[in-house]
Amino acid sequence: MYMAVWPMTVLLTPDLKPFFGGTYFPPGFPDLLKFFGEKWIADGPEIIQSSEEDFQKLRKVAQSSTTSSISVETVPPFAFPSKTFFILSKTYDEKDGGFGGAPKFPQPVIMNFLLMYYHATKVSSEVFKRLEEEKVSGFELERLAAKFGVRLDGVETSDAQVRVLEGLKRRSVESSEALNMVEFTMRKIAAGGIHDHVGSGFHRYSVDRTWLVPHFEKMLYDQAQLLSIYAELTAITKDLFHEEICRDIIKYVERDLRDPRGAFYSAEDADSLATPDSKHAKEGAFAVWESQELDNHLGPDSALFKYHFGVNPGGNVLSEYDPHDELTNQNILMERRTLNETADKFDTNAFAVKLTIQNCFEKLWKVRQERPKPHRDDKIMVAWNGLMISALAKTSRVIQDESKTISNLAISAAIFIRNHMYNHETNRLTRVFGTNIQGYADDYAFLIDALIELYQTTFDETWIEWAVKLQSAMDELFWDSVDGGYFSGMEGDDGVLIRMKDEYDGAEPTASSIAVKNLLRLEAMTTNAEFRNKAVKTFSSMIGVLGQAPRAVPQMVANWIAYQRGITEVVLLGELDPDAEYMLRTSFHPLLTVVRAQKGWLVEQNELLKSIRRVFVCEDGACNAPVSSCEDVKRILGI
Repeated sequence: MYMAVWPMTVLLTPDLKPFFGGTYFPPGFPDLLKFFGEKWIADGPEIIQSSEEDFQKLRKVAQSSTTSSISVETVPPFAFPSKTFFILSKTYDEKDGGFGGAPKFPQPVIMNFLLMYYHATKVSSEVFKRLEEEKVSGFELERLAAKFGVRLDGVETSDAQVRVLEGLKRRSVESSEALNMVEFTMRKIAAGGIHDHVGSGFHRYSVDRTWLVPHFEKMLYDQAQLLSIYAELTAITKDLFHEEICRDIIKYVERDLRDPRGAFYSAEDADSLATPDSKHAKEGAFAVWESQELDNHLGPDSALFKYHFGVNPGGNVLSEYDPHDELTNQNILMERRTLNETADKFDTNAFAVKLTIQNCFEKLWKVRQERPKPHRDDKIMVAWNGLMISALAKTSRVIQDESKTISNLAISAAIFIRNHMYNHETNRLTRVFGTNIQGYADDYAFLIDALIELYQTTFDETWIEWAVKLQSAMDELFWDSVDGGYFSGMEGDDGVLIRMKDEYDGAEPTASSIAVKNLLRLEAMTTNAEFRNKAVKTFSSMIGVLGQAPRAVPQMVANWIAYQRGITEVVLLGELDPDAEYMLRTSFHPLLTVVRAQKGWLVEQNELLKSIRRVFVCEDGACNAPVSSCEDVKRILGI
């Protein structure tokens, strides 16, 4: 089995019941097999009995109800988000970014939550001004208190405004902290060895806390989720740095992971041969450099380049992070200095340094093309393609994509899945291209999310209509009609002994987490209340985890914010002020869906759209008076 980075080794009885498992056994795996072979011959019946007992215990746990006596309606809106933020703030690494110690993973699901929390706790200057200078009505104070999670229990009416003001100031500080944690971490990751500075894209994770020494494997799902985060940071900060990283990821994925027919492959290995004559593959051989090697290839620019990237004559990898001595005398490129620091050192300017570094990258890329390349895993999986389609569609809205190069990459992948991995008659997905493996819940959830994003980018109703059809299939195949939420696999799947639900947002979000995100947006776009009902039932099934360990499900907590705040729908009809449309496409507003009211499928699904005449903003089934200017849109949306 293959799970994220590590192999999953499981030994089974003849009736496929597991009796031993582990992740990684170098170099003694043959000895392990020999041991259990002898054990099986000697104690086979005991092993089978023990395996059956463990299996029944696991089945009992899996079949136990997850329904809580706590009602979703009784939970304070900020209970789960506040607790999650508090936990993350205590484990945040202020020096190197990220959370906790080594090994360090980028953890995009945490970044998703923090950006949602940043948005949910951001308070406008106008609100502060009113609270500080005017007498605000009791109704408005209660509305603000509910929106931002400020408790007014036992507070005298005369003191309510002061309490609300204090609470909003606290939330505003948290908003800034949430954004700072994300941006600082993503900058550290971009500067680190986990980022392939020469070949573009990102490696899987870092074995040290500073992001220097990566596990050199590159996964499609990492590229997709990191692209999404950098795109959102671009939307928030308008900083070209984040846009450059977006383009860097897209460059790698299009060049090295894209099938000529439009879909995306799964991964590139960490190991490769150092030279064509090498007998054994080594970790990172394709990406690392000896100091002298850089001198040979970069000539007079070598000193500046090595200073900027922390290159040492004896290598820059500590032995504790290289247990198999594969990186001896090797250097992993990591930006140790800022452009200005390097410029000061070499008596030049930051622009000249950046240009020199870029020229060095181009030279080193040509050198790397002469090295044996890592093996590429060319599996095409719906779930991971869904993540990439979603990220590309979102990015194409945020950064200048006038040629539609980025959006066309997303569209081509979606068309490939529709033509080759989707049965139009049965409304079913195939999980892996070229196989008969039926789609799992994450295949449906991730692709639906991608199709919603594609519609938001293109306003082609083909995508949103397909998303609704797939949601129907997902409900039919994976919905837990007893407790709510979504099982990972289908009922009756011979390859699944126990039907379970994923309840941990890890390297990827769970199917249920993305499904709830989809359901809330689909309800806003179609006014079909059943979508919202399923979202609420899924929250009910997760109340225990959300209350006790929200750190384990940050994407679901982000969904909780969306559920409590509600999704705002912006409807476009006719020609719009170009500045307003640009602002809508490039702003960060995770609680927003945008639809274009035109004769077609979506109008037939949504009664509100049938009577619209240049309407913009709709919430809770009602629309504001029509507006058209950029300033009016900003005012209504609070952007």
